[in-house]
Formats: sequence, structure tokens, C-alpha cells
Amino acid sequence: MQKSAAEKNAGKLSLLQLISLADIVTILNGLFGMASMFSVMLQRFDLAVTFMLLASLADGIDGIVARLVKSECRLGEYLDGFSDMTSFCIAPSVLIFGKFYGSDAFASSIGITAGNLFVTATIGFLLVLGMLRLARFEYSDGGSNRKIFLGLPTLAVELWVCATVALDLHWAFVLPPVVVMSAAMVSSRLKWPKVKGWIAYAFAIPIVLTILFGTRFYLFAPWSLIVAAGAYILLGPPYVYLKEKNATAAQTPSFR
Repeated sequence: MQKSAAEKNAGKLSLLQLISLADIVTILNGLFGMASMFSVMLQRFDLAVTFMLLASLADGIDGIVARLVKSECRLGEYLDGFSDMTSFCIAPSVLIFGKFYGSDAFASSIGITAGNLFVTATIGFLLVLGMLRLARFEYSDGGSNRKIFLGLPTLAVELWVCATVALDLHWAFVLPPVVVMSAAMVSSRLKWPKVKGWIAYAFAIPIVLTILFGTRFYLFAPWSLIVAAGAYILLGPPYVYLKEKNATAAQTPSFR
């Protein structure tokens, strides 16, 4: 891959000269993820959800800013991987641990000991497979320029965790789906679309509403978020399949 002029001179520049406006937004993504983990330590799960949602917004905004400023250096791609790991793998795992480990919610069902093992296994699954998913994305040639995702994006899992924790749903609605989605991130060959354009703005609406209003107004915001995340997770692969099928049909010559 041919390097840009900015990358060729990277060794001669200071870090402050290398960082663009888009990179600052990407760094904010990681900082929001870190703030979410600190909030869990303080037992402020509402703040933890808010910071994780702010991280998801920053993850979308950095790409827009990069295109506006026409950033040529690939530093942002590496920063993006580190920030995503912090905000979409580690932070959700910490939130799940803080919310459910040792919870009395297991007492009347599978038992607290079994519940704690389930929590530990869930966050281990999410962390390991999330890391593999992000590593595969960065390793794949032209990963950031692809129009589709091979495997479920870690952001989708993070949004599901945020919505279900904000709604204070029973552990059974949180942990098993996270295990299944984590497995889908790496083990499946399913494809999900890269959300952009007006669809990206539509997905941002429930995120912003949840940040602003939380669980007020009859839980409308977090329920809209869980519907949006669920729709993407369930409908993404069929959408990509039909789109690729139509593209193939359009390229096939007709002999009539």
C-alpha cells in the first residue's frame, strides 16, 4: 500500500503535529469508554450508559470529520481500533460485571454461584471475541473502506448492552444475547451493512434521546434504542444478501 506524504514524514513530526481534528474525536471515544468504567466503579450505571452512548456517537462523528478535513494519515485508523476496544469491548464487559456479578437476581433462578460463573463467562466471551473481531477488521486489507462488515460490529453489542441495562431488564435478557452476538462477531460469515447517510442519522436519534432523557417519558428512548439495535442485528444480513444478489443479477448478461 502506497504511503501518503503525511505518513512518510510521520517520523519527523511530533505527536501534536500528527493528530488531526478527526483523531481528537476518536480519542474522545476512548475517553468516554474510560469514563463509563469509572462510573461503574461508583455504582452509577446510568452515567456508565450515557458515556458509552457518547462513545458510540464519537465513533460515527470521527469518520465524518476525517472526510471533511481530508485527513491523509492512517494514524486515525489505529487510534480507532484502540478506542473501539476500550468503549465497545472492555467498557460493556465492566458494565455487565458491575451490574450483575453477585446480583440477587440469580438467587431465585440458577443460583448466585452459577450466575457469577455465567457473568464471568459472558464478559470473557465478549472480550476475547470482540478483540478478535476488531483485529480481523484492522488486519483485512482496506477494512475501513469496506461497505460491509464481515461479522457483527462490536458497536451493535455495546448498544444492546446499554439499552438493556438502561431498561433494567432481567439478566436473562442481557447475558445470553450478548454471548450469542459475541459469537456472531467472529465465528459467523454473515455480513452486516456499514451504516451511513440518512440511515446513520436515523440510528443516532435513539442514541441521542437516551442520552438526553434516559428512562423518562415511559422508557421511550431506551426502548427505541433496543428496537434500532435489534433491527440492525436481525435485518442486516438479509439486507446485504439481497443487495449482493441484485447486484450480481444486474451484472449477468441477458441472452434473450
